[in-house]
Amino acid sequence: MDRAERFSNNILGHTPNGILVVNEDLEVQQVNIAAMKMLHIQREGDVLGEPLVRVMDPLPFLAALEGKLG
Repeated sequence: MDRAERFSNNILGHTPNGILVVNEDLEVQQVNIAAMKMLHIQREGDVLGEPLVRVMDPLPFLAALEGKLG
């Protein structure tokens, strides 16, 4: 578990791609620096635990949860 966490944190910290992780309730759980730049977020703490709708359109995420993407 610890190794997997370190691996995912390494990816989040070094990828040039914006990554935003949400839970089933569409609350922001993690956001990397690239996503913060893309979404004009100044501090990670500004969005952690907040509803995704405060940052971006949640409809694609809802479609993914419902299995309607593809």
